Amino acid sequence: MAVHTRQFDVTLEVRDVDDPGDGRTVYGRIVPYGEVISFLDAYDGRVKRERFVKGAFAKQADQGAFSRVTLSFEHQDGFHNTIGYGRRIEDRDDGAYASFRLYEADAGKVREMITTSHGGLSVEFEPRGVREDLDEHGVIVRRGVHLRRVGITGTPAYTGAEVLAVREASSGATPHLDEVRAELARLRGCAP
Repeated sequence: MAVHTRQFDVTLEVRDVDDPGDGRTVYGRIVPYGEVISFLDAYDGRVKRERFVKGAFAKQADQGAFSRVTLSFEHQDGFHNTIGYGRRIEDRDDGAYASFRLYEADAGKVREMITTSHGGLSVEFEPRGVREDLDEHGVIVRRGVHLRRVGITGTPAYTGAEVLAVREASSGATPHLDEVRAELARLRGCAP
């Protein structure tokens, strides 16, 4: 199964939603609905466009199912980089909002990171059902996904393949770099 990662420019809050007074609940919009982004598909090396629609996370709305979604530092694997777990996810007109519970040992550090250097979110998901449901403009419509992990990130990005450039940097070269740069220029309004 293909696993995809996307970063979105969002604002997180640390607030006492579930357990008043302890400051271990993180809340934020994990995915905006309806906004079209471009990304470099790591599986076939092509630049594609996608958007999420309301209901994409409906199968994980049950608290028991969402509690298996982890909150991590960036998307790094391992015990020390897992900083919390999902409490609830909620559909709103403008996107999917979620709350996470921080592990007690990490709560202070994570609160400081969110308010100073890591205020963005990045989702890691697997498509459900049809892998690439395209609309009339060739945009992949994410109607159903299985959310695996949400990462806090210091480099939130929601335009084009900038996110993928950060992710691809660790592997050395970025395939189709000229195509990615052209798509970024087009998205920024610098090219026709």
